[in-house]
Amino acid sequence: MKKNTQRAVRRIAGLAAVASAVAAVQSVQAQTPVTISISGSTAMRNFTTSPGFTLVEPGTSLTLSNGTYGGPAYWASGTNILLQLAPTNFGVPITGTGQDEVTAVTLQWHEQGSVEGVLDLVNDQIAALPTNVGTRDATSANPIWVNRNKFVSNGATAHGYTIGAFGTPTGQQRVQMAISDVNGTQGFSVGTNGANAAWNRSVGQVGYGKGNQALTAPTGTNLSGFGIASGQVQLVDSSVLNIAAGTLANGGTAGAGVWNAAGTGNLENNKVAATATLFVANPGTGLDKINRTDAQWLQTSSRFSNGAGFNFTSRDVGSGTRNVAASNTGVDVSFAVGVNDGALGVSNSENVIGTNIKFSNKTTGGNLRTTVQNNRFSVGTLGLSDALNSTLGGATPLRGLDYSDSADGSSGYVRASAQTIVDGSYAIWQNETYITVKAPDAQYGNTNGANILGDASGDVKAVRNNILTSARGYSPTSSANVFGPSDALLVNSFIPEQLLALSKTFDGVGTTSANPTYNASNSATFLGTPFLTGKFLVGNGNSPTQITAGSASYASNLASGTNAIAITNNNYLLGNFNQNGTRDLASLKTALTASTALETLAAGTNATNAGGSLINSTTVNYGSNTASKGDLIVMGDVAGSGQFDGKSLYLLAKNAALSDNLGTDNLTFGGTSTLGDAIRTGVSRKNDALDYLHANATLQQKTEAAVNPADPVSVANAFNKFDINRDGRISRNDAAIVDKFVGASKTDLTTQVGATIASDGSVNTALTQRSINLYDVGLIDGTTTITTGTYTGSGTSVTVGTPGDFAHIRKELGVHLKAGDTAFRGSVDIADIRQIVRRGFYNDGLATHKWSDGDFTGDGAVNISDIRAIVQAGVYNGGNYDGGLPSVATPSLSGRTASPATTTLGSIGDGT
Repeated sequence: MKKNTQRAVRRIAGLAAVASAVAAVQSVQAQTPVTISISGSTAMRNFTTSPGFTLVEPGTSLTLSNGTYGGPAYWASGTNILLQLAPTNFGVPITGTGQDEVTAVTLQWHEQGSVEGVLDLVNDQIAALPTNVGTRDATSANPIWVNRNKFVSNGATAHGYTIGAFGTPTGQQRVQMAISDVNGTQGFSVGTNGANAAWNRSVGQVGYGKGNQALTAPTGTNLSGFGIASGQVQLVDSSVLNIAAGTLANGGTAGAGVWNAAGTGNLENNKVAATATLFVANPGTGLDKINRTDAQWLQTSSRFSNGAGFNFTSRDVGSGTRNVAASNTGVDVSFAVGVNDGALGVSNSENVIGTNIKFSNKTTGGNLRTTVQNNRFSVGTLGLSDALNSTLGGATPLRGLDYSDSADGSSGYVRASAQTIVDGSYAIWQNETYITVKAPDAQYGNTNGANILGDASGDVKAVRNNILTSARGYSPTSSANVFGPSDALLVNSFIPEQLLALSKTFDGVGTTSANPTYNASNSATFLGTPFLTGKFLVGNGNSPTQITAGSASYASNLASGTNAIAITNNNYLLGNFNQNGTRDLASLKTALTASTALETLAAGTNATNAGGSLINSTTVNYGSNTASKGDLIVMGDVAGSGQFDGKSLYLLAKNAALSDNLGTDNLTFGGTSTLGDAIRTGVSRKNDALDYLHANATLQQKTEAAVNPADPVSVANAFNKFDINRDGRISRNDAAIVDKFVGASKTDLTTQVGATIASDGSVNTALTQRSINLYDVGLIDGTTTITTGTYTGSGTSVTVGTPGDFAHIRKELGVHLKAGDTAFRGSVDIADIRQIVRRGFYNDGLATHKWSDGDFTGDGAVNISDIRAIVQAGVYNGGNYDGGLPSVATPSLSGRTASPATTTLGSIGDGT
């Protein structure tokens, strides 16, 4: 501490010497404050809303259009007097006590995503955008801050200031600068269409940001996909950045020049500091580390490659946090959709335990953090400063996961910290950037700083540069030692660029290089200051596995604590019904026993229909285990609904029934291996788990899990693995889905990202598409590729030779799928014969064939044996052989559309 104090004295003396060389400039009291309007980056909230943002750097002066501020007058006998340009009290500045305030600036900030902030900037300065720019009204989800006062609704008042609507004298003005976690180029798509789109497109590549073309394209202005489940998400095309000749959105004009077609070149990006983005997980997931492959699977598909699924909670596509996490792990940001469940993004009810909880398109880090904290099965991404207090053992802690920047973890797992950000060994770090639009004038190409569009007086540039040129070497020993913007950055978990060993222009895998402005001495001073390094220390440096229940954690779907369930070290791990510290197929079977025991309680299986004392104290005996009702709810509530019911059992079976291998029900770990390691490498036992539930679940559990609880057929099929499309029926649609994906690898990410079926549960490519998990399609545990298998006979006499996924459902359908029905319509006609001839008697270039090609024996070939199978089935009469069965939409296979519009399809395996 003595060393740091001496350093502070030397710094003060040094700055005083600098100040003495500056012409004496007296601060003048502004008559009318200038308004500076900014938007974006919730990750930088702690700095943007700190006094440091508008402190004049000591020993310097700053000139605005309404006066000059700072200078030697603010140093007296070595005593620092801070000068605040934007007083919280607005027109009633305070003086004395080591700080002066002048009403020089009214600073407005629209809190939202980084890319959305840039879109606000473009909309307000270049031209009105037809898409993605929402209201600038103050809301609880996206407030307007004015001089560090937070306004969550229009008409709200603080310190005599009443926030108005956008553009009114007291409302936010046109945005002049965006705050972003990323270079502005990363926020815009590239290319005229989505032909080159792919999940692994990197920044600037043609096709980047165009979204998953397998999903239905957005319509209208909703490129972010708000409210659209399984929707395609896109970035705005970079062409919106062209400054056309003529009148601009801000009322000015532009002539002809390079700016007319410069695209992202019209943005000026100024790096101010760096920080990290974390993959965070609820302790209930059991996760403690992930590698790059894991990160890619989670962001794009909400699961690992081995089938272990989670509720991956995503920010919206306009978020810098999402962009940073995606880009630095090799994922195109427009593919990082997580659960993609159609969240609206702004509803508080979507962030807390209850039936309305959703996991996608969070518009602020606070919304995402709350969701991950509440749901025991959730993973997501957060900026370090937003996640930090949530990982330090607070009431509702999160785990900041260790990360390996390698496909298999071979490079080692690194924990985010001041040291690992400075040396770049923690790969998911980003440049906090101030973005402005270059004014289309003679200074346009000035590399030392073009004029800012919308800043004719130079006020925005002056305040921005005051931050960018703030002293870089000082390490405050407490928050009281903050002398200027750079100090405020450090105490708010942001590292000025000159303290970083590495530099990068864009986020991505392998995009870093040596930082030419690196000051090793100053960086060492920073790293030697415990007060500051603690501002970057996730979980106090403890292993994520040590972060479990927190100091006062509760789970409830009520705002009050009436029905709150205490989170303890016995119940924090979701699925740990055997109380042996793991989650596997064995615990799924015990979960069924526990759920059945809950049925005997009059209070039921959720946290809302009984008093808190009953939830927390009622003892439930299940097998050889005992727990309270509340403990069981916490351990079984996969969906975050506040319930442990039949639906929870289904989700446990689908996502969490793992084992070491097919010969055991148990998932084990030990030594240097953690539960997280076992989860990432275990074998999915989804089919065995569903078979067990299908055979043993009670009627109540099946009713709770059913797609349509009022339909007896749907109830009977609640746990039936053959209901591939989850419509409550076992039909030819399910067989068509398995057939569509024959040969597909469940562990290939490109294949998974492109896997869709129609919204009506068919394979009709002309209809709206929705994603499907290939582990749901696969009917054989322990295999990675969906296969056909061989089968003989027809009707109820179908027998299976070589096991295969399609062979299983072929046998299940029996008489409802007969040889010759290549389009799964329930009838055979000349179109089927043509398909057989086309595939079998001409060289179609396919090495193997499947049912829809005419392979009715499962031997991989289409030949005379398949014609014999049709004859033996006795169905070629040009008619329907399933008359009277329920009617559903007609499948469409391989671009071949069946006729007519609807046909009758089977509903079997329903217990009736």
